[in-house]
Amino acid sequence: MPNMNDSEFLQCECEGLDHEKFNSILSDELRKNITVHDVFNRDYCVMLSVDKIDEDEGLSVHEYLTDLKGKMGVYGLWIEHTECYDHDMHRMLCLYIGKGFALGRIKRHITEKWPEQELLYVTFYECENRIAKYIEQLFLDNYDFPLNSEENTGEGFLATVWDSERYSIGTNLHEISDRLANKFPGRFQ
Repeated sequence: MPNMNDSEFLQCECEGLDHEKFNSILSDELRKNITVHDVFNRDYCVMLSVDKIDEDEGLSVHEYLTDLKGKMGVYGLWIEHTECYDHDMHRMLCLYIGKGFALGRIKRHITEKWPEQELLYVTFYECENRIAKYIEQLFLDNYDFPLNSEENTGEGFLATVWDSERYSIGTNLHEISDRLANKFPGRFQ
């Protein structure tokens, strides 16, 4: 807290307000060209059959999502809505949007919110906490997410379209294959 007896503090308060640093950060961050496509179709994507994950037979949820450890950003939890056989595309519906350090939060959402026997698709967009908060709130203000209960005033549902490769193998097939090979060296040679 400033010293109230400091002569600088007692000077006229009509001038000399220095918000340059804040204004510069705000201008730079809001100038970023981030789209829905960037957030949900470019980076991390993985499919989990949550009810069929058996650590003795395959990877645990933690092992599937370990690439997210220590990463900050925005994540979406998705289901397939429809499939277009003509174009081999999949329309996906986002049921939950979140932000923060993704690994722990997603694991908690799976146990607390995710419907049993429903395939889960996880997307993640890495960004700074401040940007993640903004992006999440913008989504909540504009779309209705069935599993988000707080601050979700939007209408309509958030959907995106994925090609067959993204839908069936995600974006980190090699990392998951390596984890399986390391966990079960006799099975994968």
